[in-house]
This record gives sequence, C-alpha cells and structure tokens, in this order.
Amino acid sequence: MTYKVKFLFYIPLIINCLFNSGIQLSGQEKVNISAGMGFPEFLNAGLRYQIRQVQTGLSFGTMPNIEIVTVSVDVYYHFAGLSELSARRPWYGRTGFIYWRDKGSYSISEYYYLNLRLGREFNISKRIGINLDAGAIFELSSKTKYTTSYTGSSGGGYGIYFGGISFPVLPSIGLGLFYNLY
Repeated sequence: MTYKVKFLFYIPLIINCLFNSGIQLSGQEKVNISAGMGFPEFLNAGLRYQIRQVQTGLSFGTMPNIEIVTVSVDVYYHFAGLSELSARRPWYGRTGFIYWRDKGSYSISEYYYLNLRLGREFNISKRIGINLDAGAIFELSSKTKYTTSYTGSSGGGYGIYFGGISFPVLPSIGLGLFYNLY
C-alpha cells in the first residue's frame, strides 16, 4: 500500500477515536453486517462497529460483469430522531473515503473520493433495518495506468465536465439492509 492509501484509511479511525475519547464502554457496543446497492459502492457488503451514536464501517463493493471494485471506510454519526426499536437515533451523517479501481480494456484506473452523505435508518425489528442515504462524493486524486497502446484521452476521473472545466463532484446514493449481530 502506498503512503496515501494508508493515510486515507486511518482518517476515519482517528475521527472515531476523537468522538469517543473519554467515553467508557458500557454495553453500548454493537456489530452490524450490511448489504446494499448504490453509487459509488454498487453491490456491496460491509461490517460496522457501533459505540453509542457513532459507527465506523468498512465495505467492499463491485459491479457484476464489469471489473470495478470499491472499498469504503466510513464514520456514521447518528444525531436526530427516536426509534421504538433501537437506542440508535435514525437520522445520521456519514463521511469517509472510497477507493475505486476500474479495470478497462486498455487501462487500470484508481480513484480516491471523499464521501459526504445524510441518511435515515428504518428499523423493521430490533435486529433488522433498512438505511437510505444521499449526498456527494468529491474526487481527491486519480491515476491511470495504460496496459496496452492507446491513443485516446483518459479525461481524468469520473467528474463532471463542462466547457473543458472538470468538476470532480458526483452525486452518491445508497440503499441497504443491516442486521445487528448483538
């Protein structure tokens, strides 16, 4: 792993430690497994660890029949609302980093994004729920390695282009199902 990748994966861990500094662990910890679909995670599966109203998560995503792989490291902060079925507040903010690897016919591209979203959980039971969130991703960096001779232009990342100016911001949305292990 390069230094930049290691740095990006440690930021959510540091943020989580800051949120939880000075808090005693008193039976509020929970582990959730999740599965979902969305952009940019595509079809994904993940694991989240919760302490009080903060969760840290790691998920892996892919798109069938296309050689795209994503890895997402996120921090969720549950800040508003009440639920009859959970002590966790249903409204949350989510931030984190996404690594996106796209293997094409002529190249392998890697992108690093900052993810910012707002969302809500809908508890079906004490253990099962659905989450829906939306926001934006911001391209932090990208690189492309050509595997064969190619004379075209890479065009940069998957950002929005208007009049030759790149706006490396894309919408993001996700729909998922989670299960509380305990």
